[in-house]
Amino acid sequence: MTSIAIIMFFPYKTKTTTLIEKINKQYCLKNNYDFYGFHKIPVFMENKNNNFCSYYYILEVLQKQDKKYDHVLYIDSKSYLCNHSIKIEHWLTCDKNIFIGLDKNIKHILRHSNPTSIKANVCIFKNSDWTIEFLNFILTDLIHKPYWKIKNGYEIIFRKCLVYNYCNIKQNISFIRNFNFNTYSSDLKYYIKNGGWILSLTDNEDESLNENLANQFIKINK
Repeated sequence: MTSIAIIMFFPYKTKTTTLIEKINKQYCLKNNYDFYGFHKIPVFMENKNNNFCSYYYILEVLQKQDKKYDHVLYIDSKSYLCNHSIKIEHWLTCDKNIFIGLDKNIKHILRHSNPTSIKANVCIFKNSDWTIEFLNFILTDLIHKPYWKIKNGYEIIFRKCLVYNYCNIKQNISFIRNFNFNTYSSDLKYYIKNGGWILSLTDNEDESLNENLANQFIKINK
């Protein structure tokens, strides 16, 4: 049986992140996955933007000695699993080390055989030596230092890896070309009905809208 964990990192709790954590925990409970919610910024990560802590904790969970996971799904604190009937295994269609969605706002992105405009806020990692090496490369290689302090630096680095094929990433990644994997929609019921899986919310300035969308899901699933 495949062993899978889901992790979130959110150092600052808000009403929305509290609701999102509750929803994602419910998804794990229903589908027999383990859930990890991390809040602490490790000393090792203090020279980087907080968003890089997600990669640190993905590594930590992948290398746990007391429990071995086959895959880890990382989901950021502004995204939640809105369709609990679709399991993570549904997206594991090939033997790759990374499964990631694409940015539908990029024109003609589905025509690209090796796109670089990925959405790094949700990603499935296979537990492998290659994955461990790749995540360490992002966190420690000085070639990435100019981006470590930038809010979206973790996504910039990921995209640069695709451009220059660092760590032979192109041979190890599967692009999920179905936008229902991870996208934004203001019509939650329509999105779920049409196969939507993860709802990515907007930036913090729309906190009231985000809280409303999270509450909508909880009401729908009472």
